[in-house]
Amino acid sequence: MIQNGVRGNKKSKIEELIIMSKIQKLLASKNDDEIMQIVELPNSTYYRYKAKVYKEAKKIWKQVCQETLEHRALLIKKTLDICIRVNEEIATDPKQLAKDRIQASQSMVEAQLNMLKLLREGHKLIADSTQGNGAFKRSF
Repeated sequence: MIQNGVRGNKKSKIEELIIMSKIQKLLASKNDDEIMQIVELPNSTYYRYKAKVYKEAKKIWKQVCQETLEHRALLIKKTLDICIRVNEEIATDPKQLAKDRIQASQSMVEAQLNMLKLLREGHKLIADSTQGNGAFKRSF
């Protein structure tokens, strides 16, 4: 029955959040039937709240992954910068053997190409991986 624009015994947002918090805490140690008894919810309402709990957890996990991947990309960029600088010093040092200078030059070019890929495609790879497209591949 609808009264005052509210259908049935609809709970307020705060009450819903409290119940969802209880469900989330209990999920680790109790089964569904036990949780339904503890929070005193009918079957369909419990599973609706449980789905919301999982949806929110998934959203938080995506955010954590996004931040972690962005941080990792910055660490990779920093490492590539160091690699380029060290190999440039070796490549331009006339005291080094020609073979070592050639190898350092090749390493420097590879690092610069990887840096270019990271800067050009890194944001796409991070976005794809957090959207669940499975497109995050090792391309460096």
